[in-house]
Amino acid sequence: MPSGQRKAISTEIMLLLKHAVNINRVRTQRCATLAFMGAWGQLVQVLFSSMPEAVLPVTLRRQHIIDIVEKILIKVQPIQPIIEISIQVSETVLLMLVNLRYCCYQVEDQSCEDQAADESLANGIDSKLSLAQRTIGNGSDGGGGGGREIGGGGNSSNLRFILKNLVEWIMISEVKSQKLRINLYSALLNCLRIAKRLRTDEQLEYQETLLSRQESARISSMELRRDDRQQLKAMAAEVIGTFGEKLIDTICHDAVTGHDVCRMLALACLDMISELNAVSTLCDFVASRGYLKHMLDSLDKSSEALCGILQPVPDHLRPLYVYESRMAFLTRMANSNVGARLLLAERALGVLSNMRVYDLQPDLKASELKRNEPQTFLPPIDERFRSILLPALALCDAIVNTLGSRNNSAALQVLNFLFAHFDMVEAMLRTATPFMDLGHLQQLAVISNLFARTTTHEVTALEDSLDMENDLELRNRLGRLQQLMIVVFGRFCVSEATIRRMLQQDQEQSDQTEGSKTLRVKYFLDIAANVSLYCRNVVTSHVKDSMTSKYLLTTMINDVTPLTGKMDSRADGIMHTILNS
Repeated sequence: MPSGQRKAISTEIMLLLKHAVNINRVRTQRCATLAFMGAWGQLVQVLFSSMPEAVLPVTLRRQHIIDIVEKILIKVQPIQPIIEISIQVSETVLLMLVNLRYCCYQVEDQSCEDQAADESLANGIDSKLSLAQRTIGNGSDGGGGGGREIGGGGNSSNLRFILKNLVEWIMISEVKSQKLRINLYSALLNCLRIAKRLRTDEQLEYQETLLSRQESARISSMELRRDDRQQLKAMAAEVIGTFGEKLIDTICHDAVTGHDVCRMLALACLDMISELNAVSTLCDFVASRGYLKHMLDSLDKSSEALCGILQPVPDHLRPLYVYESRMAFLTRMANSNVGARLLLAERALGVLSNMRVYDLQPDLKASELKRNEPQTFLPPIDERFRSILLPALALCDAIVNTLGSRNNSAALQVLNFLFAHFDMVEAMLRTATPFMDLGHLQQLAVISNLFARTTTHEVTALEDSLDMENDLELRNRLGRLQQLMIVVFGRFCVSEATIRRMLQQDQEQSDQTEGSKTLRVKYFLDIAANVSLYCRNVVTSHVKDSMTSKYLLTTMINDVTPLTGKMDSRADGIMHTILNS
């Protein structure tokens, strides 16, 4: 080999070796950065998650978290050379925002407690009563909006900055890692929940009690806090609204094509954005781009997987969680007039009518006999079934609430859904009794509510126009339904003796709480009101002037008491004889 070529080859080899050394140095630096971020993230997580309040007070902890999250979002580029660094940073931001939400809730609850304590001392209220009420409002996992400390001054702008950067990160990050998307959507949800806090019914009742007991000076303070919460929600809606349909398109894409966990979180984000009314065209956009149809198709295909959930020992509950997230978003859509009409146009209730899983209700008698058995880690089959059925009933209820029971299309589609699963409905009505399990009472309350509100004059007129030969089966089902609802009306007559017996039955079960007793009475009264409304509608719906009655109810109904099989002859009858005028 000539000496000139040997020298050129040696030069090329040296260049290649230098390039390899540079690559190794960059890789080593990136691995060191990843290891550093992992160690630093663990330190921060332990510091803010486990540090006692005596060492790090809540207000100081909240301020430190805000400062750290802001510096991370400023100094760390969203797109890193290796995806693992972005994942590690997103995990740290997520856990920091979880702690920030917890701190904000604590500060707000503590402020409410201090005001309640001061007011109780001023008015001479019994300290035990005050303490009992304070424990109701002390929950930190639900709620509605930050207090004065959250929304006032600089913290509102801090939250705006964090929210804006999170949304931008979601927009520019490609779908290279589902774990990264999961972390970002979780962080976005926590940030939005600081601005729009969820509250349980008990916490809302506690807040209303506080408001009713405030003096004029206190009322002005509470109004100021309410204004701060409204400002936070408006700020969050404004930030989301600036990104508009482009952000909705990104989230919808993950909601229909992502990993199961990513889909759940993306649907939760859509639900939250819809709740904030941040993008006014959200429903139209989801429908026009085909995302709504894709969701309904996926819902239809999930029927078999949901049937597997009702096995004695299912492989996993993942299909149930995805189903609940999807139904929650559809129900949120149904709460708006545009969304409800789009769901009817896309035949959403028709999809639910074709799902076989709603026909797989466990044996009600066996469920009642097992009600006192100890709870296991895996929910009982009847609870899993209600977790599948109740979201569908909630969707029907939302459509009827939005469009009104006088909307024939909505009423008929809801009735068609119930008639498509008539065996399940009939079994529930036949075994209906005030002493059923609490979950069964809840299910019966929702079903009776839908039947009562959709049995209108127009629907009854349509029933009268049915051809006897072609629609004989539907007529038979309507007749059986009317008879069963009248029987249920007799079983749920409101009386002090019945309520006392219900509460006495709960006292015999050691695991029953005061909340469950309250719910039992509530569901009992709801069912009584629903079946009363249903009987009123079917009796007076023969003509529009409601002056004539349609049915002749006998003064004696032989009823089979559920679970025992004994005959109960009601000599006095459920209702007096109603004669056609």
